[in-house]
Amino acid sequence: MKTKILMIVMLMGISTFLVAQTTQNAPKRIHGKMTQGMKAREGRGPAQGLNLTDVQKQSFKTGMMAVQKQLLPLKNELGELEAHQKSLVMAEKTDLGAINKNIEKIGALRV
Repeated sequence: MKTKILMIVMLMGISTFLVAQTTQNAPKRIHGKMTQGMKAREGRGPAQGLNLTDVQKQSFKTGMMAVQKQLLPLKNELGELEAHQKSLVMAEKTDLGAINKNIEKIGALRV
């Protein structure tokens, strides 16, 4: 009897926690419509709200594109190293030396 009561109390506590988590992260919509705050944030990028001129916006966009072009090969290489790390870790016989070298490469690339 005590175990049943304890289980019920635990389930109630867990369900309360889960319900609180889902409502906290849910977007605030009223009857399926976006609120004013959601409309204000919609379509905002990194340059929004800075009161930039058109020339400054274009310069900012050009700079962002240049940075993205430089980052793309690094992101690809990082993805390859992380995939290789998974295969090293999941291997039947793990080689700790290779795993540590790969971790060093990943760390150096992230820096």
